[in-house]
Amino acid sequence: MRSVVKLCGTVTLGYMCGRYSIAVEGEKLQKYSAARLTFPYVPRYNAAPSQELPVILNVSPNGILPVRWGIKRPWMRTLRRDGLINVRTETLKEKQTFRDDLENRRYLVLVDGFYEWKEVSRGRKVPFRFCRKDGALFAFAGLWEVNRDEKGRDFKTFSIVTTAAEPPVAAIHARMPVILSAGQESAWLSRDLALPALWDLMEHPDARALRAYEVSRAVNNARNDSPELILPVGERASEEVLV
Repeated sequence: MRSVVKLCGTVTLGYMCGRYSIAVEGEKLQKYSAARLTFPYVPRYNAAPSQELPVILNVSPNGILPVRWGIKRPWMRTLRRDGLINVRTETLKEKQTFRDDLENRRYLVLVDGFYEWKEVSRGRKVPFRFCRKDGALFAFAGLWEVNRDEKGRDFKTFSIVTTAAEPPVAAIHARMPVILSAGQESAWLSRDLALPALWDLMEHPDARALRAYEVSRAVNNARNDSPELILPVGERASEEVLV
C-alpha cells in the first residue's frame, strides 16, 4: 500500500513512512537521548525526505547529527533527489542488498509523531498523525550510508526500517516504522549485536502506546511546516494548503 505525500511542493507517491514530526525544543531532545546536539537544530512539524534531520548514529552515539533522509538506491551511481526513504524488514531478511548497512550502519531517528494516509474513498486519502498517548518522544530503527552526489561530494544519508503494521496503525495503513522501546534503543546502536538479535528487535514493534487522530491536508505539502500541522482537525486556525 502506498500513501500520498508531497515532496518540495510536487505530488508524488511514497511508501510508508514518508513524513514525521520532531517538534520539541533541543533541550528536550538531548534529555531524552542523553546525546548532545552538534548542529543548529530547528523543530520540524513536517519532516520530509531530502531534509537533514536529527539522528543518532551507531558510530557516534553521544551526538545528535544532521543527516539527509533518503539513501542511494542500489542501481544508482550517485544520489539524486529520489533517495530510498524506507527499507522493508522483509527485504533485509530475504536479500543481501542492505546487509552491510544492517550489520554495520544503524541509527535512531528521534520523533514525537509520524503521519500516515488512510484511503477513505477512491482517490481520496486523509492524513492521520500517530504519537504516544503520554506525549513522550520515541525512536525509529534505521540504516545509514555515506552516499555521493552528482558533484562528487560525500555525505551521510538514512532510511527508516518498516514492517507490517500493528494496531492501532493497522487500521490506517498496512505498514509502520520499526519503533524501538527505550530498552531496545541502546541495543540497536550497539556495534556488537549479531544478526539473530537484530531480527528480534525488528519483530512485532509494540504500537499499543500510540494514539491516532486526523490532521489537516496541509501536511501533504512539505513546504508547510508549522505548529498547526500537529493539531487535530477542528483545532486549526485555517485550512490553507500550498499548491
